Amino acid sequence: MLSKIFYPSSVAVVGASRTRGKIGNEILRNLIYSGYRGGIYPVNPNAEAILGLKAYPTVKEIPYSVDLAIIAVPAKIVPSIMKDCVEKGVKGAVIISSGFSEVSNRELEDEVKRIASGKVRIIGPNTIGIINTANNLNASFAPNMPLKGNIAFITQSGALGGALIDWTIREKIGLSKIISVGNKCDVGDEELLEFLAKDKETKVIAMYIEAIKDGRRFMEVAKKVSKLKPIVVVKAGRTEAGKRAASSHTGALAGSFEIYKAAFKQCGVIYANDTEELFDKAIALAEQSPAKGKRVAIVTNGGGAGIMAADACEELGLLVPELSEKTQSTLKEFLPEIASTRNPIDIAGDAGYERYKATIDVVLKNNEVDAVIVIFVHTALTEPVEPARALVECLQRAKKPVVGCWIGGYEVEEAIRILKEENVPNFPTPKRAVKALSALIRQGEVLYDID
Repeated sequence: MLSKIFYPSSVAVVGASRTRGKIGNEILRNLIYSGYRGGIYPVNPNAEAILGLKAYPTVKEIPYSVDLAIIAVPAKIVPSIMKDCVEKGVKGAVIISSGFSEVSNRELEDEVKRIASGKVRIIGPNTIGIINTANNLNASFAPNMPLKGNIAFITQSGALGGALIDWTIREKIGLSKIISVGNKCDVGDEELLEFLAKDKETKVIAMYIEAIKDGRRFMEVAKKVSKLKPIVVVKAGRTEAGKRAASSHTGALAGSFEIYKAAFKQCGVIYANDTEELFDKAIALAEQSPAKGKRVAIVTNGGGAGIMAADACEELGLLVPELSEKTQSTLKEFLPEIASTRNPIDIAGDAGYERYKATIDVVLKNNEVDAVIVIFVHTALTEPVEPARALVECLQRAKKPVVGCWIGGYEVEEAIRILKEENVPNFPTPKRAVKALSALIRQGEVLYDID
């Protein structure tokens, strides 16, 4: 039944407005201008037409079938709207309206759920809506349509979700689905995970969570889904102040953070500390294969950046093993005397295409490491593009995950573009690169039962 919510043949906007800046107007505008090709039916008893579309007094008076209703009216009249949806045979509803359990008005929320029970599935209330980039469905009042991609984002904060859409556009991160769940009175995280596990446009599931209603059910579902697709979660409400804020925001009971972290680890969910790390890890998981161990090789043209990466690895429980004498001898055959071959492998500041390519080839073929970080620090001695081309060429034969870390200003932008075009995740600092790589190692542990 969730397919009718995300892939509807027609959408009614209940509370559609003629006034620019009103939520009902912005939702209707987004539906029209995002390129959605299904039927769009504004519902407003005081209007004959809105944005060039015929308006209807009620959902029941629409002379066509309706799969999805977007409800943006005052909370007190949502029950009567839901009755109309039930009578009309609407399959799903996204309730934008606030004024329910998040302000302790649980009775009203329960009434809406009772009316819809077994007939209309509900996302929300208290949500900014949903977006499906696969069919250009923007049933939300988010400010922009995200780029198409393979990361689904479930968020319990609508405003944060809307802001992050803008951020992902700037960072050129593609998304498959954006689901603002709000109070989760009906459809919860567990059903969405099951749906996205089967969704062909989604490769990675990213989540912003304030609270989980049914912890046992979430763990059961997440344990199954994490074997099929990676799940990355940022959990808000980690402190007492955060818990209070979560409770007033969506009526969530945040619970013990340590219990959440332990549960996530047990069911194969990858934890992120903040939204930047959430998307860094999701990008790495979408673009590279999981690692089959936690031994990391670091290739760098800057000693300081290599040291920072090594520190970050050990802080996260990853291994940076010293390479064998045989491997070091192989590296010394083509590296200059000032190079360090132990790991991190410092190939010196003047390293270009040939030196990067030869070094990366050695570590990718080496059975002493399971994953690789390639760092380029921009100096006046070399230009950034050729090392990027070397990495891309090496990856055509790679069987290990690799992340890049090109450090510099505008001079490295072309190199980063080349890496992104070839699905090489790149990060601006060694620590972010290591955290992203740790997600590939963690997913490998989930899939391959590696300790």
